[in-house]
Amino acid sequence: MPVYYRSFAGSHLDVEVAQHRIDGSLNRSEDRVRTIIAKLRRLKLIGGPQGNSRKLLFLMTLTSKKKTKRSSSDSRNYSRTKPLKRARAIARRLKETYHWPKGSSINVAEMLQRAMDQFKWFYDQLGGISKAGPTKKVRGTAKNLLEYSFLSHDEYAERWFENVNKTIAGWPEWSGNMKMFEFAYDHKKFVQECEEKLRECGHYDPQERFQQIKELMDESRSQS
Repeated sequence: MPVYYRSFAGSHLDVEVAQHRIDGSLNRSEDRVRTIIAKLRRLKLIGGPQGNSRKLLFLMTLTSKKKTKRSSSDSRNYSRTKPLKRARAIARRLKETYHWPKGSSINVAEMLQRAMDQFKWFYDQLGGISKAGPTKKVRGTAKNLLEYSFLSHDEYAERWFENVNKTIAGWPEWSGNMKMFEFAYDHKKFVQECEEKLRECGHYDPQERFQQIKELMDESRSQS
């Protein structure tokens, strides 16, 4: 028996048709169908004629698979990144201004470029979630983070590595491994900063709110 959900026009479509619309092809992969069914059940969009079109739109956005090579926007990508002019300029200023122990300045330009790319990705994801997130609470959280006074991508990356330098300069036992300071939206220090911003917005549950944002970004990254 087919599982149904309500489309934007109000008609009932089985999961195979949903698969066509999401993938834009006639590929009826059983694994993909099972994945879609699980997500529809989790969002309570199946089992009857009623459905939430906003949730479904967001689900379709997350599950659209593009056969593209994972780029530097993946926060787990530590491969070599060619720094652009702006990142090289910031790195040069940081090297001239601060002492970098144990040869830690070697990869600063590359790490800066990845941090700038990552922060832009995070900001772009917030923009999408603020408009098409699955609940009003999630959309409101994303808007709060967007409206709060984040710095520009390059300014934030520069501040991030200024703080990195402060940490390693006062840490004699540091091993010299810079990977622990690679910026990512789920880095412990960045999560704490976002939760503090949400707390300042008057939310009593900043950890729960940011966790919801993080889970959506995790899902988006896994589908990229």
